[in-house]
Amino acid sequence: MKKIIKYLLFGIISILLKSCFLHIDPDVSTVYMKGGDSKSQRSDAISRLYEHYIKSKKNRAYYEIVAKKEDRFILNYYPEKKLLTLCTDPGSGWSGQFKNVDEAKLKELVDLKLTFDQINNEEGPLEKNGKWVIVKTNGTPS
Repeated sequence: MKKIIKYLLFGIISILLKSCFLHIDPDVSTVYMKGGDSKSQRSDAISRLYEHYIKSKKNRAYYEIVAKKEDRFILNYYPEKKLLTLCTDPGSGWSGQFKNVDEAKLKELVDLKLTFDQINNEEGPLEKNGKWVIVKTNGTPS
C-alpha cells in the first residue's frame, strides 16, 4: 500500500511540475506542423497559417504555425495589429516582423506561393515593421 501511495504522489508531483513549464496561452491559437521534411514544412507554412486563420472562429488575438521537429520555426499572425512575425530558429529570438498584413495580404502570399524562407529573406510584397511589437506565442522564440 505504501508503494502505491508513493508512486501516486510521485506521479502527481511530476504532472504538477510539468504543467508549470508547459504554459499554453489562451490568446494564441496554435497549429503544430507534423510530417514532411523541412523544405515542405517551410513551403506550406504560409498556406497553413492562412487556412488556420480562415477556418477559425476569429476569437483569438494571435494565430500561429509552429514546427517543432527537425526544422523548427514559428509563423505568428496578429490580426488586430496586422502583424506577421517570424522565428527561424526557436531559442534564438524572433527574426522578422512585417506590418500591414491583413487577411487579403495573407491570401496574396498564398497565391504567390511564397515560402517561409522567401518571406524571411524579405522577398514578396511585405513591408518590414520599423517599431518592434511584442507578440504572444505558444512557441519558444527565445
